[in-house]
Amino acid sequence: SREMLVRVYHARWVQVATQSGPLRAIAFVVDREAELYAAKHRAEDIAAHMAVAEGDLGPNSDYLFDLLRSLEEAGIHDRSVAHLGELVRLAQTRA
Repeated sequence: SREMLVRVYHARWVQVATQSGPLRAIAFVVDREAELYAAKHRAEDIAAHMAVAEGDLGPNSDYLFDLLRSLEEAGIHDRSVAHLGELVRLAQTRA
């Protein structure tokens, strides 16, 4: 998958809680030692790059907005991801 191409994530089987009961699922867990791990940067700086970044697999902002839609459809609200989405949208209006 896209996450595995840059070798920043490791796929892990995890137990998740659902309305139907517990299930096993694959989670992509960030490698905090990876060179591309961006947590040490300010969210505003990350958003400015994501707003214009595009690679062979498409715009980085599309990936973020797809993630936000998928989380919303699943009834999940992640404040950090939502905040980053707001910052990227704002940066795109300025670009």
